[in-house]
Amino acid sequence: MRASDDWVPTQARGGRTDEFGAVARRRARATGTLVAVYQPGAQADGDSGWMTVCEGADGESHGGCISHATRRDATAWAAAPNEWCPYCMGEVEP
Repeated sequence: MRASDDWVPTQARGGRTDEFGAVARRRARATGTLVAVYQPGAQADGDSGWMTVCEGADGESHGGCISHATRRDATAWAAAPNEWCPYCMGEVEP
């Protein structure tokens, strides 16, 4: 699976980050939720890995996250938040 096949772009590429440290923020087609990929050290918890964070949709606040060793892994997992975000998996109510 190529991540680009399952993502709807919402941000220009080129290695830039937004004010929160996200290198990409896109809507996952599988769930319709906004998912961001953060560079190492961008998160407040001090995690040193790449972070994939489900930011929810339509006013929902998910916050489900998963850590990865590489940006490639973080981007690939971002396409399927229904496999790792507890809210998208239906385990927790937003």
